[in-house]
Amino acid sequence: MTHPAELYGDFAVERQMEGVVSRDGRWLAYTNVESGIPQIVVVALSNPSGERTQVTSNGGTTPRWAANGRELLYRSLDGTLMGVAVTTGTSFSARLPNAILGRTYYVGRGVTTRGSTYDVAADGRFLMLKQAGDPSQLTEPPTVVVVKNWGEELKRLVPGRR
Repeated sequence: MTHPAELYGDFAVERQMEGVVSRDGRWLAYTNVESGIPQIVVVALSNPSGERTQVTSNGGTTPRWAANGRELLYRSLDGTLMGVAVTTGTSFSARLPNAILGRTYYVGRGVTTRGSTYDVAADGRFLMLKQAGDPSQLTEPPTVVVVKNWGEELKRLVPGRR
């Protein structure tokens, strides 16, 4: 196996990163690299030095809370998007992870990339960067769309809404 410092470069010196707060504001999920392999850990915000729950056993990065708050998403070390059913409230528990989406989206230069390459919208949809050169994705040319006066455009598209 490759040494963690070779895989993660300058991230090897960082021990906790990529923290995200749960929708109810009680829990913090983050990537912990203390063991040399990144793992997803959850801790209560009311007691950040208290009990930590390690959600992953085979490594993971870039945690995100699902819109419904009952699932924690993360990227496995091979880039697969994983989901873990969780129970939150006064205590936290997590079930076994399940694969949601294979590595068909952009995951960055390596296992850990500063900044996320995906997110979860409030309506539950995934927002992801495309993997350039992946034959399973559309071969549209790269484009950037700039909408000026987007407020007026929104009023035109959804009349009667503010």
